[in-house]
Amino acid sequence: MVFAIEESSFAETEQGLSFRQYRFLMITAPLTIGEKRILTWKDRISMDPNIMVGKPVIKGTRITVAHIVNLMAQRWSTEEILKNFPQLKKEDLEAALKYAAETLKQEKVYPLK
Repeated sequence: MVFAIEESSFAETEQGLSFRQYRFLMITAPLTIGEKRILTWKDRISMDPNIMVGKPVIKGTRITVAHIVNLMAQRWSTEEILKNFPQLKKEDLEAALKYAAETLKQEKVYPLK
């Protein structure tokens, strides 16, 4: 499954809390556009025990997925992240969110009694 991310402006709740909205668009087919293959998070994220103790990172960097997701949670815009981390591309940020979403889908929660 492949996703695209569309960033929108800040939104506000009834309680007055504001947040940045991201819209996830699922792309079901085709996985190629012309001669170009659409990348998945697996093409941009790697895990190596010798790099950041095996945490998932953007390939070729020491920037963890957790760090990118944390920046987005702190309302950093895509442009701010790319400006502060010039080695990253927009596709890296999308891959980080895709990885996080897939990881959370696999999480199992057991109630404590």
